[in-house]
Amino acid sequence: MAYYAPELTVTVLPTTELVSKPDEQKICKGAGAVLTLNVKGDSLRYEWYENSFANPNRLADGAEYKGTGTNSLTIVAVNNSSKYLTRVTGTCGTIQVNSMSVKVDGSCKGRIGVDETDELDLSVVVSPNPAPDGQLHIMVRGAQGQPLRVQLVNATGRTITEQRLPKAGQTETLDWNISNHPMGMYLLQAATPTQTKTIKVIK
Repeated sequence: MAYYAPELTVTVLPTTELVSKPDEQKICKGAGAVLTLNVKGDSLRYEWYENSFANPNRLADGAEYKGTGTNSLTIVAVNNSSKYLTRVTGTCGTIQVNSMSVKVDGSCKGRIGVDETDELDLSVVVSPNPAPDGQLHIMVRGAQGQPLRVQLVNATGRTITEQRLPKAGQTETLDWNISNHPMGMYLLQAATPTQTKTIKVIK
């Protein structure tokens, strides 16, 4: 009588490994910034810190920060130069990423509000992107003092959510939940009377 051993499947999980981190950023005081890490691994969990890994310096989502549990940290308004650090824990290891600097650019002093006729380029940042859980944090800059419309359009061209601001600030942040919409590609469009910016969003 022949005996056969049961077939076994072995899954090799990737080691937690840093692929890239953001370069130093210089930001005008009061403007927003986004730091995005590229990390390989399985079941990754992110913790963001400011200046050191001491527990009191761990960041949490609120008025000042968004995305503190993701690979993409949004600083809503930069008021001081700081260094940001991340601890990333995966199934196969933990890494610490140090010294991601965001500095206040002193050469910006006096620029904002001096000549309101100067038009800034419209910019839009969505984090995280891709956003498999459907939670979108959107930051729009360059629309200061103008009417602003932000809308998300699906693959058939239908607007699924929209927000209008009669007079935008220097940096506008929006938090949208599209978890009840299907997976796929969407187009996020921000528009003022003179500029339009469109980016792809993956859910």
